[in-house]
Amino acid sequence: MLRMERKLSGFVLFEGKKSVLFLCRDNYMRSPMIKSLFKEMLAMANQTNEWIVESAGIGWWDVGKGMDPRAKERCEMYGLDTEHVVREITKDDFYKFDYIIATDETDLSFLRLEAPPDSSAQLVKLGTFTRKAKFQGPSDLPDPFFLKTKELINALDDIIHRGYWYLRGFLDTLGIEVPETTTLKIVTVRTSPKIKSSTWNAWRLEMSSLQALVSRTKFKDRITVKSTHRKLQ
Repeated sequence: MLRMERKLSGFVLFEGKKSVLFLCRDNYMRSPMIKSLFKEMLAMANQTNEWIVESAGIGWWDVGKGMDPRAKERCEMYGLDTEHVVREITKDDFYKFDYIIATDETDLSFLRLEAPPDSSAQLVKLGTFTRKAKFQGPSDLPDPFFLKTKELINALDDIIHRGYWYLRGFLDTLGIEVPETTTLKIVTVRTSPKIKSSTWNAWRLEMSSLQALVSRTKFKDRITVKSTHRKLQ
């Protein structure tokens, strides 16, 4: 079935291509990193022309910006494309895309809460695609925004490395095989997270508490309380 992209006064056909939208809270670090990685993997599998790949965020506070400079620098070290403009998810996205893939459980809950009743997109968390993963660990990719330098670098690397295996699992469900030896520059893909479970749990707790604080003070907890959401356009 052909998908349509709403554009100004008309429509542009998705031309029968597969389509995926990656989602995180801000569209500032995680989802653009995963988007860039996925595009690289599609190129490895000679699938670039078969896909529409975009990313978006729940919030509007960074709309129009580029990728977080720290995430951008790390992506460049891997040879990934860093061209990006932050945008907020819209109602149309639930009809345009075959898949909307969230980076953590909170964002997936938001998708399920806000999805129109007749949404045609499959809503899923990235970390559920574990069939190709060669490690065991938490399935969320927590927001690393507040981490300090060393921990931040480890977290950004972890997004790339675990993201690679989750994306391989996603593509495998569609019968698309990606070569295990990647063309990513500098760092070869690891088979286990660099952030150990003891550190990871503390990181997740820290991120959860910080995000909750920011949400209550600045964004009115719009992620968890439906009545305070700014309605999707």
